[in-house]
Amino acid sequence: MIESRIAASADAPAVERTAFGPGRPVFFAVHGLRTMRPLAGVHLAVCLLFSGVLMLGFSAPALAQTVPMACMGAEHRAFDFWIGDWNVHRADGQLAGTNSITREIGGCVLHERYDTGRGYSGESFNIYDASRQTWHQTWVDSSGLLLLLEGGVRDGRMVLEGETTGTNQAITRHRISWTPAADGSVRQLWESTDASGAWVVAFDGRYTRR
Repeated sequence: MIESRIAASADAPAVERTAFGPGRPVFFAVHGLRTMRPLAGVHLAVCLLFSGVLMLGFSAPALAQTVPMACMGAEHRAFDFWIGDWNVHRADGQLAGTNSITREIGGCVLHERYDTGRGYSGESFNIYDASRQTWHQTWVDSSGLLLLLEGGVRDGRMVLEGETTGTNQAITRHRISWTPAADGSVRQLWESTDASGAWVVAFDGRYTRR
């Protein structure tokens, strides 16, 4: 293989020409770019590439500024007090597990990841549905439970309600509330109905930041 370098002219950048033997095509390399075009074509391609870089550099921020943020309203931020990494303790003080809540998907969704460290875990997705002015949660866990809850803020608390149907077709209602405290902790109270329809406490936990 024969290699030689051609000095740059006044109107073209430095070009490296590589011949791959007799009768083989000649490639021109300009700043690491290879092309089959003649030198004038290389010069044109470099100019077009440079122009494209300039357009991307100056147009992208301008486009970004014109895209509205869909979930910046106060209603979308009503559950922000739940965001963070938490230790979750039962009412008797025992550690129930850890929970991590992050804001994701353009700031529109709160993603919950709960883990007891003892084989049980679950996750939820929470979003404010502006069309219905309602908060929605979809919870799934390692026991196979799917729980759909909806609601909103009541007296400073986030209150979401829903129901599940058992294998015997019995319907159980669920009501979960999250109440922020002045010290930064959060109380989560999960209530469900028993066979008689009366509300009973399924879980009463206190969140403290890790």
